[in-house]
Amino acid sequence: MMPSKKLVFCFVLLSLAAGAAYYSLANPPQSMSNPTQNSPGEGQQPVEKAPDIATREPPSPSIAKTVSEQPDKQPAEQEAPATQELLIEPWEVATTRPSDEEFYQIVEHMRQNPNFLAGVMHEFQSETDPERLKWLAFMLGDLRDKPELTALAGQMLFSGDKQSTMSALALLSRLQKSDPAARDLVLQSLSASQDTEVLGASMNALARATSEVSYSQKQQLLQQLSPLTQHPDVLLRRRSYALLFRWVSDEPHLNQQLIAGLVDQDAKVRRSTVIGFIDNPQSDINVKLALMDMLNNTQELERNRKLAAGALKKLELKPDEEKHINAILKSFR
Repeated sequence: MMPSKKLVFCFVLLSLAAGAAYYSLANPPQSMSNPTQNSPGEGQQPVEKAPDIATREPPSPSIAKTVSEQPDKQPAEQEAPATQELLIEPWEVATTRPSDEEFYQIVEHMRQNPNFLAGVMHEFQSETDPERLKWLAFMLGDLRDKPELTALAGQMLFSGDKQSTMSALALLSRLQKSDPAARDLVLQSLSASQDTEVLGASMNALARATSEVSYSQKQQLLQQLSPLTQHPDVLLRRRSYALLFRWVSDEPHLNQQLIAGLVDQDAKVRRSTVIGFIDNPQSDINVKLALMDMLNNTQELERNRKLAAGALKKLELKPDEEKHINAILKSFR
């Protein structure tokens, strides 16, 4: 029995549908295929894929803390690096000339460290090298409110050893500005010593003292300086006159003693004295007459006579006096 046409047509459609379904299962779409099937072939470069933001791993805890948990600091709030500790022993101090930075580091270390200060003081007391002693005196003298330094200088000052005495005066010259006890020691040295160098060092130390000197110390100083204006040593006479000029404004009676310097036997002493009157003009009539005498003295050095004219011009002059001075100055040309 022959099948009908309609039945044959349905059978063909079913066969075609089954074939299409089988092909679809045997050949899945490219996007759903196994990734291993899409690896590049030999000689091909892999295509770099953009990172997936949604699946990106968070930063490690250490990084995250740095970024999110560390407090914000302004530049001024940043911690300064720790200062390196000064590694130096007392016996090493000033064995070579220190730089400015080293100088102040050592001074500060002495100020903060009593044991280190004691060690440097021992070095100062026992040292014999003049150059190192100079720098040790500078460093120790930069300290303030250290009575132990004044006590040490007092021991060295009257030790009987000249080098020790000179070193003590170098230290006292720096301490006495703020320590009256140190100034008293210098005054004692000025009255007790007969050594020219020690006297000169004492004067140099006192040259740093001006307004800090009490009235009683000033009177003591003037009493001790006055005899030294007649000392045999020329340099000491010049220094003594120079120191007296520091107080002449407060002590006008010194003028008579200072006038004596204008007729000193040494020309350099006379010169330093007349310069003192230029720097410290005195209205005392006796000073004017003494300066006029120097100006008129044809035996005096021309240089000193010109200086006398300069000192006179600092004073109140009459017209004829000024005319006389200018005439003499003109004769020097």
